Amino acid sequence: MCGRTACTLAPDELCKACKNKSFDVEWRDHPGSQHNYFPSYNVAPTAHTPVIFSGKHLKNLSNEEAESEFVMQPMMWNLIPHFYKGDSAKSHGYKTNNCRVESVEQKQMFSYLLKKGQRCVVLCDGFYEWHTQDKSKTPYLIYAPQPSHVQIWDRSSWDTTVKKQKQEDLPEKEKELKETTLSSDKEEQDNGLHEAVRKGQQNSEEGRTDWNGPVPLKMAGLFSKWKSTDGEEVWSYTVLTTEAGKGFSWLHHRVPVILGSQQMVKDWLDPDTPYSKTLNNINGSPDVKWHAVSDQVNNSRNNSVTCMEPAQTNTKKPLNKMMSSWLVKSNKRHGTDEASELPDNGKQTLKAKRKSSEDSEELDTSKKVKLNSSGE
Repeated sequence: MCGRTACTLAPDELCKACKNKSFDVEWRDHPGSQHNYFPSYNVAPTAHTPVIFSGKHLKNLSNEEAESEFVMQPMMWNLIPHFYKGDSAKSHGYKTNNCRVESVEQKQMFSYLLKKGQRCVVLCDGFYEWHTQDKSKTPYLIYAPQPSHVQIWDRSSWDTTVKKQKQEDLPEKEKELKETTLSSDKEEQDNGLHEAVRKGQQNSEEGRTDWNGPVPLKMAGLFSKWKSTDGEEVWSYTVLTTEAGKGFSWLHHRVPVILGSQQMVKDWLDPDTPYSKTLNNINGSPDVKWHAVSDQVNNSRNNSVTCMEPAQTNTKKPLNKMMSSWLVKSNKRHGTDEASELPDNGKQTLKAKRKSSEDSEELDTSKKVKLNSSGE
């Protein structure tokens, strides 16, 4: 299933990340200022996130002409059934953030959209899933394979403006050291830059853009346009899920339908492509990456980069003074080296005590030798 995502890219960045010569997409704001998209590390259902759909639907649903073949627009995550009548988009009472592929053609609220070809692609950095073992749950972030230089949780790995800001924030001595290192490698960097420019030109010729950031995860979805009894217009979506295959079932028994290639995306978005044909693209073991994350993500109110960063494992917590003292005494009782648990200054003091004790023993021995030699 899919109940939490991360989506941190700005609208223009998402368009760049998805656009190329054979895939033209434009951004469209959701009608009404209360339905804006706000990038977030921790997205829960009913939030508005970016979705791509065919420009053909814009003409049919809003009587607008799309400037591009595809449209990217924020929609509410939790599909509003077309038959729902009410004054609030969040009060329909159905849990529709996910939709099972196995029953999508049987349930009216979903089959209605399938017949109209209202299929969409849900964009995100990745989604969170919880692995349960021995009654404990560990959250994971699942995302698309990334270029080698991109760490999806670290914007500075690909955004040069963030790198520059980090450089400006460095202490002066550290900054000088880095500048010295950089200048010594200038020739090598220049060669690398020329190579990057050459590759960029080659990529452009092959239809790719100059986007250098993360690859968004693309999930299959269905969308609708709904109007409240007060005339409020709300666009919403659901994410399709399927039974997890061997490559993913260790984590969860369900997995979103992930569209791993541009052709899969175009087939899914084309309302003229039969749904039965798109079923061939469904894979329960998609090509994805993952890592464990902090349990900070468990609370949807937590919205920081910590939610996406790899969890810190096998880290020892610092011991308090009482515990350290107990360990030292315990080591003495068991004949272990008590110095191993002490800081450097403690070790020096202990060494001095040992030396004093050894000197005292030598003195006692010499006295005994003298006494024995005198016949006492």
